[in-house]
Amino acid sequence: MSGPTGGRNSKAPTPEHPTPCVASKLCPTRADWVITHRNIQRHGDDPKLYNKSFHMPEHPTPHMESVSHAGTSNAAKISENIKAHSNTLETFRDDHSGQAASIEERARDTFQNPYADYEQSGSTPEKTEPEAPSKGTIESFRAMPMEALVEEFRENHSYE
Repeated sequence: MSGPTGGRNSKAPTPEHPTPCVASKLCPTRADWVITHRNIQRHGDDPKLYNKSFHMPEHPTPHMESVSHAGTSNAAKISENIKAHSNTLETFRDDHSGQAASIEERARDTFQNPYADYEQSGSTPEKTEPEAPSKGTIESFRAMPMEALVEEFRENHSYE
């Protein structure tokens, strides 16, 4: 979590000092913030006094620029991820809407169509016997033996 300084372990101002102080612009980590904050409490809000007791570098801007660049880079990556997830959610929403409409239409068709009610006729259906071919009919479909077929073929097709 990033605090007022953008440092990795920095902490937001305490209840005693609810607004960011001069130290919040110069301290990259929580430990530095605490030390600098203590020096400010001892010496007041004058940076000249606490820089001497804390040995802060005279020009912290290069570090602040690198922290700012890293924060911007991370924010861009987060923004890209949010856009990708947003597109995925939009696709899911569209697919879900289409499927829900299809289910709703099928349910409407199913429950609005009138069903044929059973109408009693008052009579019992007659039992019918299945029509099976007789043994003679089955025998007539049987193929003749091979010798009989060859003999019949020769009789009908002479070599002439």
